[in-house]
Amino acid sequence: MKRIFLVDGSQLAYRSHFAFIKNPLRSSKTGEITSATFGFARTLKKLLEEAPEYIAVVFDSKAPTFRHEQFKEYKANRPGMPEELVSQLPRIKELVDAFSISSIELPGYEGDDVIGTLAKAASDRGFEVVIVSGDKDLLQLVSPSVRLLIPGRSGEEAKVMGEGEVLEKYGIRPDQIVDMLALAGDATDNVPGVKGIGEKTAVTLLVKYGSVEAIFRDELAGEKERLRERLRQGKESALLSKELVTIKCDVPVPVGLEQLQRKEPDQARLSVLGEALEFRWLRDLGRKSEKMEGAYEMVDEAGRSRVLGKLRDASVVSVAVRSTAEDPMKGAVLGIALSIEPGKAFCFSPRPGGDELHPDELKMLGETVFSNQACVKVGHNLKDDLIPLERSGIRTSGGIFDVSVACYLLNPGSRTDMDFLLEARNLGRLTPKEGEVPSGDLLYACERADSAMRLFEILKRELRLENLESVFSEIEMPLLLVLKDMQMAGVHVDTGILTAMSAELGEELSRLEAEIYETSGYRFNINSPQQIADVLFEKHKLPRGKRTKKGYSTDFDVLEALAVSFELPRKIIDYRQLYKLKSTYLDALPQAINERTGRIHASFNQTVTTTGRLSSSEPNLQNIPFRGELGRKIRKAFTAEKPGWSLLSADYSQIELRILAHLSRDVELVRAFKSGEDIHAITASRIFDVPESLVSDDMRAKAKVVNFGVIYGMSQFGLSRELRISRERAGQFIQKFFESYGGVKRYIDILLEDARKEGVVRTMTGRKRHVPEIRSKNERLRAEGERAAINAPIQGSAADIMKKAMMDISRELKRLKAKAKLILQIHDELLFELPDDEADEVEPLIKSLMENAVPLSVPVVVRTGKGKSWYDAH
Repeated sequence: MKRIFLVDGSQLAYRSHFAFIKNPLRSSKTGEITSATFGFARTLKKLLEEAPEYIAVVFDSKAPTFRHEQFKEYKANRPGMPEELVSQLPRIKELVDAFSISSIELPGYEGDDVIGTLAKAASDRGFEVVIVSGDKDLLQLVSPSVRLLIPGRSGEEAKVMGEGEVLEKYGIRPDQIVDMLALAGDATDNVPGVKGIGEKTAVTLLVKYGSVEAIFRDELAGEKERLRERLRQGKESALLSKELVTIKCDVPVPVGLEQLQRKEPDQARLSVLGEALEFRWLRDLGRKSEKMEGAYEMVDEAGRSRVLGKLRDASVVSVAVRSTAEDPMKGAVLGIALSIEPGKAFCFSPRPGGDELHPDELKMLGETVFSNQACVKVGHNLKDDLIPLERSGIRTSGGIFDVSVACYLLNPGSRTDMDFLLEARNLGRLTPKEGEVPSGDLLYACERADSAMRLFEILKRELRLENLESVFSEIEMPLLLVLKDMQMAGVHVDTGILTAMSAELGEELSRLEAEIYETSGYRFNINSPQQIADVLFEKHKLPRGKRTKKGYSTDFDVLEALAVSFELPRKIIDYRQLYKLKSTYLDALPQAINERTGRIHASFNQTVTTTGRLSSSEPNLQNIPFRGELGRKIRKAFTAEKPGWSLLSADYSQIELRILAHLSRDVELVRAFKSGEDIHAITASRIFDVPESLVSDDMRAKAKVVNFGVIYGMSQFGLSRELRISRERAGQFIQKFFESYGGVKRYIDILLEDARKEGVVRTMTGRKRHVPEIRSKNERLRAEGERAAINAPIQGSAADIMKKAMMDISRELKRLKAKAKLILQIHDELLFELPDDEADEVEPLIKSLMENAVPLSVPVVVRTGKGKSWYDAH
């Protein structure tokens, strides 16, 4: 049976755009956003690998359709297409054309109608029809020969919806989908439906009666009077809605099926597009990339001496460790793969009958490779390989080279998974793909060791060309070993404190829940944004804010604005905040405790943020609240584990403002910091035109926002929102700031001018951040690039100072053979666990090393505190 793929181009473009909304992809040359184009291209690649005989991509036309003539309010509330997506549509259509795929757009009709017409024509001719879309409206077309393929998101598998799947998910047949939408309506398209009837009630009615028409023919004697009245009043609306949602399958499509036969992609055009969009793999679209091939040897007893001899003489060895658990702090070492030249790898695996690597093998490899000072150890996410080795008694010494960190340095914010690194440099692909392989797959370990070795020389050269060698070798690689030690040390939490707080918050949430129900007059799911929107905007008729795809927003900004005048939104905010504290920390943290160690071993990551700051995951300990008394109380549960031990906190004071003073050389800022004056009070005095002696706490707080707002490149609009003042007033504050600190204004002007020329900015140590969007013609993107250009050198330099301090402290504590250990890094703070009898020596040492990690032209101040808990140490 011949197959035809009908791709809903408009929906796929939206889907691809929003998949990257939190971390958009951009061209490093022009700054143009390429997220939607990237996602679109990847989906087309997967579809072509399925080898359909026919394929077409269908787009919505800009012109009004016949539905707008039937109902003027049709799609009236739908927000306009995001500007970032509009700018990508020409690229997407160019891409489709380069694939030699027919692109169809029919004025006066929606893309769904074109798809419906083509699907019917193909089905009538005996084709197997696959509609590629995430739009549930298209489910009405599903039949024995027509299926809907919903592309997966973020590594998820695609879903195929046939007749059985539709019935299982919705409880009705595909042909009844139009009836369900006619009754329940569709907020996205502003299809009214019947007021007061949702999907659940609609499905119940359709199971009983079959269709909208049958419902209105029936007397409905068995239904409740309230429902009967709603249906009586909503009859015309339901019938109109059914017309609006019914896909037309007889529209005048300008091409025949034979014109949709799949053709070979235009490889030359794809290659040009790949260069323009910076998708190096694009030249391979339309054909499968080659699997990476290598000679991989499982080392047996007979070959052990020969392989160990080769490893002993090697100056560079790449490593991939496979263990019996994904978490590096759990499980045992199952096997170790090593490579000393591209295309080859050796794997040491369990002896016959064993389920983990024999201790003798571990010892031999430790002595031959990992303790060899002259040998550089290469790997991908190397920290997670070194931890299970160290837990098995193997400590690593000598140089290290993590290819994921190298790639991150070259392009912060870019993907760093091995598949992407290989594909981006045309080195082939791993099989099976990452994430689809068990932790103990030793062949995969060989491929990973080989891959790291293939990337090693390439990335070394790229780091040298970008002048990033020193940042990599003097900061990031030594830091990796510090983070390894910190992750292995873990933190101790008192579960009793968390349990007691959870119970206390549970009672408070029950009380708030009852108050919310009483205030609103309704019982509803307070954790459901849709139900909250219904209560606030439909039942209580409160002013509506921004609209999303699922209805009106109930995010924090919207509720906070309403809370100024209404009690109910304020109670909902309070409920949400307490619920998040309870679920995210009080209930979740005990689940993260390692059963063997009794501690939480969070991972600290070097390759996530775009500024060089570290991030934390599994769990994210950097998000432990520090504002609000209740949030701070959670820190009481972080305690020293042993009697006679304490926690020591060391926190940089205003480090980013001090870096701004150093970089800008502003006379007033430098003078204020050198004399130890209150910089926020000084700024408050300047922007409010009052003597410092008359500066109130509120004025100082606002000035603090202005001071740090400058660092983050905050706009007049942003400052007005943050301080809840008029834009005019916010503009006056910014103007007075720059009048007071003229050196800062000059520094920022020069910084932005250089950024526009070069497309990058750098920190004090040379770490770089790409800011191509600063050259964009799109005003919003350009402003975003300017903010990033201002912030990155300051925040990135602060990150480098913190990293340097962590390395210096780790080295000195080891030299002193101190028992004190670094257990957490949170923003500008370090947390240590130490014996009380070491405090007098260690505390001033830590303070001094942090304050002198990188010399600045102004004093660096670190505040320290000690206590039995993290709360007490502040």
